[in-house]
Amino acid sequence: MPDVDAVYLAVPHDRHAGMAIAAIVEGKSVLVEKPIARTPAEGALVVQRAREYGAKVGVNCQYRYDAGCYALAQAVRAVLWDASTPLESMCPGIESCLASRRRRGTRASRGPGAGH
Repeated sequence: MPDVDAVYLAVPHDRHAGMAIAAIVEGKSVLVEKPIARTPAEGALVVQRAREYGAKVGVNCQYRYDAGCYALAQAVRAVLWDASTPLESMCPGIESCLASRRRRGTRASRGPGAGH
């Protein structure tokens, strides 16, 4: 693997976990587009390898603070969601999207230059 400190994975979803693990065992930190894996078991393996090798692994969630995405998450939660089904199981990340949005407010309220 090239002499780099980290890798960014923007590849088809079915390659995320395998390529992340390959980079981790080579001593690289990884930033991967979501989802980190196709299954919980694959995701757990990525986390396990990252811990074993002391690698930093991040998942890019570029729409977490997007106003449209937030509005959709609120609508799903308020209107379309059957409360007997965990919302997180239908849309991974939606709870953190809602929680972080409530904590931080909107981009407009944070002022110019406030990024995602």
